[in-house]
Amino acid sequence: MVAIPNLPTDNLYKFVALAGLSIVVLSVVLPTAQQNATGDKIDQYTIDLAVLAVEVKNLKEELEIAVAQPRPSAHDQRLLRQRQLELDARVATITVRTAILKRLVEKQGEVLGWMAVGLLTGLVLAVIGFSLWYARVQRYQDQLLRAQGKPEQPTEAKQP
Repeated sequence: MVAIPNLPTDNLYKFVALAGLSIVVLSVVLPTAQQNATGDKIDQYTIDLAVLAVEVKNLKEELEIAVAQPRPSAHDQRLLRQRQLELDARVATITVRTAILKRLVEKQGEVLGWMAVGLLTGLVLAVIGFSLWYARVQRYQDQLLRAQGKPEQPTEAKQP
């Protein structure tokens, strides 16, 4: 299992900046994975609907031919009834799959909306955090380091 590092808590600005950056990353990665899974389901349902539509068309043609026959036998009537029930089941399946497909498409729109909210929130937090961190903390630490660690000017070696 991958160990997730802890965010630094020694400085509030640093914490806010890195939390914002984490939100941005998660706002891209998680919805993208969700979009891919939902897209795969939509593709599969679209294929299934196309197959079912062809099956329904063929069953309707078979039923029209069977009904056109004069005086079908009892066996033919049972087959006709069975084909009619099969046709009804296929039409019901198409109706349900269409509803599921619509719901999946709506879900994709919602995921994109939440992705945008997460990106915006994360970017705002990151910009504010990094700006305040630099302006109120890092700039002064850099000045202190420069003041403490000024290297002495090397003296040039005398050449004879």
